[in-house]
Amino acid sequence: MSLPFNMPAGLTPEAQRELERWDEDRQALIVQIKAIPLRILVWGPSSASPSPAAIKRVQIRDALVAEGFLAVFSEIWADAASGLSQKTNELTQALTAHLIIILIEGSPGALAEMHDFSSREDIARKMLVMCPRKYSDGYSIKGAGAILNVAFGNLDLYQDGEIENCNVLTRALARAIALREAAAYRELRSTVH
Repeated sequence: MSLPFNMPAGLTPEAQRELERWDEDRQALIVQIKAIPLRILVWGPSSASPSPAAIKRVQIRDALVAEGFLAVFSEIWADAASGLSQKTNELTQALTAHLIIILIEGSPGALAEMHDFSSREDIARKMLVMCPRKYSDGYSIKGAGAILNVAFGNLDLYQDGEIENCNVLTRALARAIALREAAAYRELRSTVH
């Protein structure tokens, strides 16, 4: 096996083989980490909308799926909770998700979801609310958004143009990857006995 780094000369054959096994163990853990399929809700404008935020919502979901996450729109369960209100149906989704990415630009529904669930700490800490900076002076950002930002650091205000140039997607993906790595710290065990 050829290792991706150089070791100083003088390793015994046994030490060289152990180094190769060590690197194989490490690589196997990397594969395990990248295979942790966190449950991610992506809330925002309807995917049928031609708006930049709606297009970005689809791109975020697709990028997350490509990285091995289980990323969905809540619409997949729109009719799955007979006898329950939409709010309660979405509560069940939020309580069972690891991460909730919310794009509120142009989405009254996503804005309502932010308000509905930001007062629940168990859900609010899982949210990443992505919002145009131009909304900063509005009630939603000064109210629920301020609580989310100060208490949990999960309000992402973006500048005009950032939704189109992939900065928003990049930050959403970075949050998911960081949560996956945090999950790995809880789940992985030593391979050395």
